[in-house]
Amino acid sequence: MLVYQCFPPAFDLRALQLEFIAGLDNIVSEELTLIFSSSLSQSELISATSKVCSAIRDALETTSTMDATDRMQKVAASSTTVLVDIITGPAFPDAIAAGSALTSIPAFRAQISCRASALLDQLRRDYLSGQRGTAPASLYLHKTRPMYEFIRLTLGIRMHGSENYHRFVDGLGVEDVTVGQNISLIHEVGLFSVYSAVSLFTYVS
Repeated sequence: MLVYQCFPPAFDLRALQLEFIAGLDNIVSEELTLIFSSSLSQSELISATSKVCSAIRDALETTSTMDATDRMQKVAASSTTVLVDIITGPAFPDAIAAGSALTSIPAFRAQISCRASALLDQLRRDYLSGQRGTAPASLYLHKTRPMYEFIRLTLGIRMHGSENYHRFVDGLGVEDVTVGQNISLIHEVGLFSVYSAVSLFTYVS
């Protein structure tokens, strides 16, 4: 029972999170370049991107219990202090340019929030539908990979949550089997494997 509860779901969620963070870093870089490339040098832009990404990652850690849309708005808002510090610093000696950049912060936040929400939703859809493959976390695993792939590939137990994602449009237990059914399958296979091993040992002995 604990094998299913602790391993595959957690691995898939961690893999999804890694992909999301990488995608969010790209979004931040693109939006900062779009707004500030005319005012910041390449090295300054790289530094600004690093600082904003760091603030956003910290915000992700502290907002995990929030609904997706509200969470992404909160995450995007975490960039404000960093951006204000950059704009009011030596990188913007021109008051007019600084003023223009400051007024661009709300638009930057809105773009980050919107694009981050869309990215998270797309990743969730891809992971639950199988678009990322039957065992999407395999690339990130080492010693635990055989156990994970046994459940995902050999037993064919896919990531749970598709019905919840689609808001149970077809009802409960139609698109997904229950977690209990998956655990029962793993338990049955485990018992069969133990019985087979004991039988083989007895026969050889």
